[in-house]
Amino acid sequence: MALKQKIEYFMQWFSWSIVMASFVTIFMTFAVAYTSPDKSVMIHINRYGEANLELFLLCFGAVSVIYMICKGMKDEKNKKTADERA
Repeated sequence: MALKQKIEYFMQWFSWSIVMASFVTIFMTFAVAYTSPDKSVMIHINRYGEANLELFLLCFGAVSVIYMICKGMKDEKNKKTADERA
């Protein structure tokens, strides 16, 4: 497998991981808040000193997700163009 393919595979895997982790985080936050008596939850951003790492992952993850969405849209457009030519 060529280096470019390995990088794209990693980016795709990382993008899906970020999307799924974000969904689970949002879902669990909602579920905990919804089941609490006052329907709220307190979120500590830097309890263990992890805020800088999370910021890095968020920035890299956002770039990765945007790249993969754009790549997917471009691939879909190319596929439709190729189908129209055939």
